[in-house]
Amino acid sequence: MQAGILFLLIGLSAALYFTDPVGDPFYTCPFQKRGLLCPSCGGTRMAWSMLHLNFAAAFFYNPVLTVLSFPLAYVYGAVTVNGFLDKRILPLPRFRLWMVIAPLAVLLIFTALRNVTEIFPL
Repeated sequence: MQAGILFLLIGLSAALYFTDPVGDPFYTCPFQKRGLLCPSCGGTRMAWSMLHLNFAAAFFYNPVLTVLSFPLAYVYGAVTVNGFLDKRILPLPRFRLWMVIAPLAVLLIFTALRNVTEIFPL
């Protein structure tokens, strides 16, 4: 199963790498059409920028997902490497409930603040 997910991520990353999402109607967010910004708005452009090693642009498009992508990539990489080699090569953090709740809370607060400034511009 991990191999399938890994190949899917590689394929999607390759497809995104060669397609510029800026201005492409395929990548239009349905929330944005209604005037709202979802938690991952800018996420495709962020991923495209990260694939092109432009981390400043990635942070501009979605700062929260940019910061959260590094620990998520490490955990997924550690699980994949340890699973393929069938031994513990890379250490994994012990799972704690706050490790899930804190990033989700930050993402929700970020989304709320983002939409407030869209609805009520200063």
